[in-house]
Amino acid sequence: MGILKSFNKQGINTQIETDKDHYFVHLSFQEYFTARYLIKALKEHSVHQEEIKFIQREKYNQRYAVVFTFLSGLFSEADTNTCLNIFWDLILTPPIDLVGIRHMQLVISCIEETSNQSTIPQHTILLGWIAKCIERSLSTENKIIRKCLAQSLRRAPSVVCSQTVINAIIHLLQNNDSNIRTTVLSFISKINNSDLAVGLVNLVTIALDDKDAMVRYNAYQAFGNIGRKAATNQVINTLVSALQGEISSVISNTSGAVGTVDRKAATNEAIAKLISALEHENEWMRENVCQALGNIGEKAATNEVINKLVGALEDYSVSVRSSACQALGNIGEKVATNEVINKLVNALEDEIAIVRSSACRALGKIGAKAAMNEVITKLVNTLEDNSDDVRWDCCSALGNIGEIAATNEVITKLVSTLEDKSEWVRSSACKALGKMGEKATTNEVITKLVSALEDQSERVRVSTCQAFGDFGEKAATNEVITKLVNALEDKSEWVRSSACGALGKMGEKTATNEVITKLVNRRDADGQLSSEAAYAIDDIFRLSAVMIAFGPLLILKLCGSGRPLDCLKNVSLDELIRKFFDTQDADWLLTAIEITLRKSAAVSINEDKLMVYDNGEPIELRVPNLKLQNELIEAFTKKAKALHLSFGHPQIYETNVS
Repeated sequence: MGILKSFNKQGINTQIETDKDHYFVHLSFQEYFTARYLIKALKEHSVHQEEIKFIQREKYNQRYAVVFTFLSGLFSEADTNTCLNIFWDLILTPPIDLVGIRHMQLVISCIEETSNQSTIPQHTILLGWIAKCIERSLSTENKIIRKCLAQSLRRAPSVVCSQTVINAIIHLLQNNDSNIRTTVLSFISKINNSDLAVGLVNLVTIALDDKDAMVRYNAYQAFGNIGRKAATNQVINTLVSALQGEISSVISNTSGAVGTVDRKAATNEAIAKLISALEHENEWMRENVCQALGNIGEKAATNEVINKLVGALEDYSVSVRSSACQALGNIGEKVATNEVINKLVNALEDEIAIVRSSACRALGKIGAKAAMNEVITKLVNTLEDNSDDVRWDCCSALGNIGEIAATNEVITKLVSTLEDKSEWVRSSACKALGKMGEKATTNEVITKLVSALEDQSERVRVSTCQAFGDFGEKAATNEVITKLVNALEDKSEWVRSSACGALGKMGEKTATNEVITKLVNRRDADGQLSSEAAYAIDDIFRLSAVMIAFGPLLILKLCGSGRPLDCLKNVSLDELIRKFFDTQDADWLLTAIEITLRKSAAVSINEDKLMVYDNGEPIELRVPNLKLQNELIEAFTKKAKALHLSFGHPQIYETNVS
């Protein structure tokens, strides 16, 4: 029936369609007709109390966000304002989101969808509240609310262009503090709205001449995202003039663009001319043609090109032979014929080391398709080459071929190579072992890599950490974890960062007090949690239960780390509130509030029931006693007021919904 599908598994047209139950193929239809049903229910609210309760209960449920958006938009078709008044009464009165972020998002989306906004009760007050939220969030360091506001306003152009909101933004753009001006322009850029009011566009234009470089930079970004509708002659002239003063940035961007155009310009005619040039008498020309064909990559992978490059492997010029190897490697798997691979294997015996190195790299780039017994055997033998560079590239090639190359012979040879005289070769052997997968996680390999963490070479220690990271949980023995924790104190920042990464990739097996304490205490120059420690913590705390087991103080410390950690978004908000109820420990309550903010979740109370609106369906919790309920309400409300999110429950009109 077009937009409907039968619940009956027998399919369509197997019986009378009107006698069967159906569902909408696209959820939007379901949401739209649900909204229409609710409109009808609100008109006859005295006999539709269940629908009233549905709106009260589900207004902060993200699953029904589109339903409420449709509902707000459909009021323009209603016969009277009665439905509209009842709807907004249900939105603005208890149960109310105790923190306010999701309440703010709901209000913005519903205002946006109402065609005649002046008919909304408290319309002026609501816009004033939104403007105040914008002002406060852009004047403080709280990036969480700022991000949520930008996401909501991106979908609400009429709200952004309301005079109340425009005046608030204009006021901020005129602030003497350059940091605030920068923040405002960054915010405008993230709204990404091409319908900004003329007055606001003019102020962004003026900011292009700001004395502060960061303000100017963010003004450019804002114009880039505002789009073509703002591009008046005056704006374009101003931009051109301003760009002339930012020469270094323009040159950098132009170089990147030219590189892209060159690759796109690889027409059949151009490739044909390059093929002809491979016969040029000048070896420098032939070398550069090989490089050009390699840069073009797979687009150049015609039989004629491949045959010509294979022929160039016999060129008398060392640089041409080397460049031909590199070109075949860059073209990749498409050149992986037996003839090409055999020719590259033969090149492993070239009298010149640079050609042998290039052949190794090419075989590594071809990857799994080069994993024939003959190739693997040749590469293993090449690990004895007298050139450090060749042995280094040979290890890399085996690593790139990966698990397919992980025979006992290869692993044994790479372990022996950990004793190589060259630090570059030892480093490359470590990386190769890490890419060999589960077959390489033997006691012998792990013992050797543990010893390599003590290598005098910084490069080797880094590669060893990376190898352990590649092994992940399979290498997470107590000895390895202890050694990696010790590496967090290494004199080399590079090693310390790599140790963080390795511990993170080992997952929850490294979730010990010692490891977490070391990671949490790693700070950058600005006093924030270092980025590599943040990545590691995110990897370790993928499961909510693992983080909660460490207690509220750790979670609070991570909330104040200065980094937007993904693991904090994985914490179950209802579990935190349950912890507060069970222990009556105020730290669990503070933690619940912080996580509510970071997840843009909502918490509301209706009598003795507490509703938690997190990622999925609302979770209903029973509050044990009045004392805990009052303590929870007071703490959440205090936070909302501090963030200027508390709209309160003004009753400037009265509607009877009972």
